[in-house]
Amino acid sequence: GESYAAWAADREAEGWHAVAVGDHLLAGGLVAHPFVALGAMAAATSRVGLMTAMANNLMRSPLETAQAAITLNEVSGGRFAQKRQTWRKNGRARRFLGIPPSSRKYAIKTVFESATEEGR
Repeated sequence: GESYAAWAADREAEGWHAVAVGDHLLAGGLVAHPFVALGAMAAATSRVGLMTAMANNLMRSPLETAQAAITLNEVSGGRFAQKRQTWRKNGRARRFLGIPPSSRKYAIKTVFESATEEGR
């Protein structure tokens, strides 16, 4: 199939304002890491906005997510926006990933805001 980069370049040429990548482990098969895919999309485009359709805090630490978001925003020239999704109440997803209910006390929002306030 078409690469993420080629798809984003085509959407930009069509006049889209933004493109998004979801953060899912499986969706009919293994799915690309959203921040890696968005990095490739940033390299292939120059003006289209880039965003996560959601950032799943059960699969990634808040620190990794904040670091990736800050880096992606820098390499894209400020075109990145992040949609955060927390799964604290999703027992089925937690059981699937083997995460106990009380293991995530800090939401991505808190870590991301702290990291961006300090400038890195």
